[in-house]
Amino acid sequence: MISLFILLLERVGLIILLAYLLLNIPAFKQSLIHREKWTTQFLLILIFSLFATISNFNGIEILPGKIISNTPLLSLSEEASLVNTRTLTIGISGLIGGPVVGVLVGAISGITRFSLGGIDPQVYVFSSLFIGLVAGLYG
Repeated sequence: MISLFILLLERVGLIILLAYLLLNIPAFKQSLIHREKWTTQFLLILIFSLFATISNFNGIEILPGKIISNTPLLSLSEEASLVNTRTLTIGISGLIGGPVVGVLVGAISGITRFSLGGIDPQVYVFSSLFIGLVAGLYG
């Protein structure tokens, strides 16, 4: 269990590093001031969808009795599950961009996760939409 925590912490670090680099771009910082503009919301959807997609393909595959962490995932077997930072990315997108950004990032991320397969992939579409909506309304 501790090895899974360390592997997931590594993935979170990657997302945080990318976000930090993005926030040091002056044009991006300036656009965050006007979050209600459609161009800014489109930019946020694009960026956070990219982060969520990276998270989906960079996840940790869990099989019965086995953890596979060193390969990029293009598909999962029927008995596999996926541990990733997708929900973190969706939640942050909703908090920063509002409900429209959160739901659209959740939809893109959920569809990407659904395409990977695994155990009950349709659940991830609904949960991603719900996370994006709740985080957006809260934000």
